[in-house]
Amino acid sequence: MMKISNLLLMIISSNTTFFIIISILLTIFISIILNKKWNIGSVRNNKPLPPGPKSWPIIGCFPQIIRKNKNALINRIHKIMEEMDTEIACIRLGNFHVISVTSPELACEFLKIQDSIFSSRPICMSASLVSNGYLTPIFVPSGDQWMKMKKILTSHVLSPTSFQWLRCKRDEEADHLHRFVYNQYSNQLVINLRKVTRYHCGNVIRNMIFSKRSLFGIIEQDEEQIDAVFTLLEYVYSFGISDYLPWLSVFDLDGHKAIIKKAYATATKHIDIEVDNRIQIWKDGNKSLEEDILDVLIMLKDTNGNPLMNVKEIKAQVLEFFMATVDNPSNAVEWVLAEMLNQPILMQKAIEELNIVVGINRWVQESDLPRLNYVKACIKESFRLHPFLPFNVPHVSVSDTIVGEKYFIPKGSIVLLSRLGLGRNSRVWEDPLKFKRSATSKWKMVVNIGRRGCPAVKLGLAITTMLLARLLQGFTWNLPPNSPCNDLIESSKINHFSTLPLLAQATPRLAKFKSERYLKKKDGDEVVLTDSKMRLLSFSVGRQGCPSVKLGSTITTMLLARLLQGFTWNLPPNAPCNNDLIESCKTDPFCTLPLVAQTKPRLAKAMDEEADHLHRFIYNQCNNQLAINLRKVTRYHCGNVIRNMIFSKRSLFGIIEQDEEQIDAVFTLLEYVYCFSISDYLPWLSVFDLDGHKAIIKKAYAKATKHIDIEVDHRIQTWKDGNKSLEEDILDVLIMLKDTNRNPLMNVKEIKAPVLELMLATMDNPSNTVEWAFAEMLNQPKLMQKGYRRTQHCCWDQ
Repeated sequence: MMKISNLLLMIISSNTTFFIIISILLTIFISIILNKKWNIGSVRNNKPLPPGPKSWPIIGCFPQIIRKNKNALINRIHKIMEEMDTEIACIRLGNFHVISVTSPELACEFLKIQDSIFSSRPICMSASLVSNGYLTPIFVPSGDQWMKMKKILTSHVLSPTSFQWLRCKRDEEADHLHRFVYNQYSNQLVINLRKVTRYHCGNVIRNMIFSKRSLFGIIEQDEEQIDAVFTLLEYVYSFGISDYLPWLSVFDLDGHKAIIKKAYATATKHIDIEVDNRIQIWKDGNKSLEEDILDVLIMLKDTNGNPLMNVKEIKAQVLEFFMATVDNPSNAVEWVLAEMLNQPILMQKAIEELNIVVGINRWVQESDLPRLNYVKACIKESFRLHPFLPFNVPHVSVSDTIVGEKYFIPKGSIVLLSRLGLGRNSRVWEDPLKFKRSATSKWKMVVNIGRRGCPAVKLGLAITTMLLARLLQGFTWNLPPNSPCNDLIESSKINHFSTLPLLAQATPRLAKFKSERYLKKKDGDEVVLTDSKMRLLSFSVGRQGCPSVKLGSTITTMLLARLLQGFTWNLPPNAPCNNDLIESCKTDPFCTLPLVAQTKPRLAKAMDEEADHLHRFIYNQCNNQLAINLRKVTRYHCGNVIRNMIFSKRSLFGIIEQDEEQIDAVFTLLEYVYCFSISDYLPWLSVFDLDGHKAIIKKAYAKATKHIDIEVDHRIQTWKDGNKSLEEDILDVLIMLKDTNRNPLMNVKEIKAPVLELMLATMDNPSNTVEWAFAEMLNQPKLMQKGYRRTQHCCWDQ
């Protein structure tokens, strides 16, 4: 028996090569079978795969991709598409179909029309290491973990309320930025703008998460952490052979695994210590107030009062915050300044806008950003022309599908949307390689589309715009001596930084370098407060704060601005002063009487759809020499806005009187919901309806929901019958939401109830605020005149 076993061992040891060959042949055989299966699938669907190079058994298109330089994979993919003259290509790597897209129309189909099919992520070594085993929402494939983490981010960390809550920390870092650059100037140093922008972004996110600018106390170690984060960004989802040929994963042929592990250890070293320390502080009862993002993550509870996130999830999420915050803002600002130094007219226009909108007596604040149109346009142009990474985070198809009505995309395909290809597509852009502010009118950030779109776009854009605006407002920038033109050559690596860091000289523009927390400016009875810590919208604070504050604020501001821009307003004859500013004694604090005013057009032509309808309506009233009932105008405008957003129609009835009746019913509901009712406090009296509220609410509810219910039922049936395939409004979105099992996420009752709630939440404050603003302005003409001037300044470049 021993002789037989020894003989077998000798045969095996002496024929290792033989067994390897047999294994390879078996793999080839299985690959051929699978390849035939895929071909059969594409024939069965009567649609071909997108065009692409011919592939080899087992290894696919690896020879064509890496024949020159594996680090230039991205360039090679774009080169293949250019050679084949196609905007979509299918490149088979191992057993995976990699679909590369440079067409805006196809990109929208992947991210919007068929978003539910392409909402997963690939399984790969780099993503697993960086997310500590797929714990964070960017990298985790679709499933319960993704839904849990996404809900945490959107509801608790990146909500409008949290955005405002953390604003003071971002302002603090903006002030530190000025002092740092000023110190560099004082020491007559040339400023490395790559270093400035990267470490500023790192300081911002550290302050927001940990309430401290440094985790180490040593600048060099903070810089080392940021460098490690950028190394992770460079290698996550980079071309790794073992991701496509898993049987080679044990060898780490390209060395990526070792690089990522080393960078991960450096990036998380002090993050882990800080998180553990903060958790212990909460456990010991030494902390009771949430002060930053880390406190929020630690104190999140489920319905049973248990921690919603475990320690590993918190640490992984903190690292993801760093990765998501430092890349695009720093890269975009460096490129914008590089382009501006080569085209001084761009910088001059941006500075002129800052002088008009902000002035020279105070620092730009986040509240100024919505009016800095030119500065934001330059940033968007940088995103278009110089993206940080050439491709979006990969998407994976969860089922077979057809795109563009002509190409078959198999289940499990990896979709790469090319930011470079989309932003530099010569079919779409005229002179695509030139930095032009006007080009951004057609550019939308592809990172913000679809279910896997970045939930922190608002935060990222605020950090980016604030960084650029403060640098431009505070300093005059010039190239160093003996540098007549800036080198704008892109790196050949995975990331698209310029080859060399941007170096520039700064000279102070403003006399003061101390940020003013309060700016009080007396102008008659007017006082303007720009305190970043002021909480004027109390209903937006807390976890149950209103999630639609931004929408409501936009509707309100747009309504007031359009009314001021388009018309001159006066009180009717025999009404020299609008003294009746008496609040109603009812539940709602409206003015006792509706505000009535006369108006004349200010613009030669009464020109966003509902805002245009608003102009036309008032213009017709002017022609008919009618006094304007501003309560009626504001209420029904807000009603039309939300109807258009939900149903893609301004009227559910087709009869103006019935539309107005619905709006009146909504305001009746607003008046009586949560009003004082005896039965709420003495439940045993509820059967009597002593105050009559129940009957009033039921009647108003029936009127408000009458046509809503009909419209929702009809739209659901339209989707079921296959007569609709594109989501066009909020109602379509609610109907097409799916859970992880592809079942509807909301039932019919759950859809109808939020539709009514949206109408309730959208019409009250905007209409009431604008009516009161006009009443005050008509009593204080200086305010009205200032409003006229502001609308002119904000539209100066249009």
